[in-house]
Amino acid sequence: MMSNPAKKYLIISVVFLIGILGGIAIGLATSSVTASVAATYAKSHPLTTSNITAILEYEKGLESYISKQELPYLFISSALTSIVGVIAFLLFLSIKLTTNFPGSTLGVVGSLIYLIVQVIGVINPQYSQEGVTGFLSLASGNLTVLGVLSILFIVIGLLASILLGIGFFKSGSAYNNTIIKVGGILFIIPGIDVIAVFLLVFGYLGAMRNRDS
Repeated sequence: MMSNPAKKYLIISVVFLIGILGGIAIGLATSSVTASVAATYAKSHPLTTSNITAILEYEKGLESYISKQELPYLFISSALTSIVGVIAFLLFLSIKLTTNFPGSTLGVVGSLIYLIVQVIGVINPQYSQEGVTGFLSLASGNLTVLGVLSILFIVIGLLASILLGIGFFKSGSAYNNTIIKVGGILFIIPGIDVIAVFLLVFGYLGAMRNRDS
């Protein structure tokens, strides 16, 4: 009889939940630090002229100063999500090798891409930091090399989410569990992945109970 991988799927969902909530907490801490750093910079570098060139230089210096202060937080965030990626990849690989459960192949590939993206974020946190700036520079036609790499970083990360979401959806179909399927769809959409992971946790809990009953 094929073993029930719902427990492993549940662990994967909980790990992703921890990673997302941790990322939100780090993001809030970063925002707080950014506001404080901006105020400190303004006091130590008072702007006493209305000259456009001087204002632009001031803004450039402020942006560089803030970026340096944010890097440790981005490193911690990427390190946390890298751990999430390692655990998810190993569990998906275990599911694939032991049961070949529907969607497990997508889970293996998606989690591997997710892990690679996060490791790159640990090596150079600026890729995630400059993502929005990259898209803005693309729109303005003034795209830098860092902007290109940052956009690529975000696009590959989105690809990982799509593969993982489809994988979760297929497992939900195998369990005939609507909550898991909805969670898989929402997992693809940036910004509401925390809702998706909560649904996946509840869905796989239900799948465990149904298979064990």
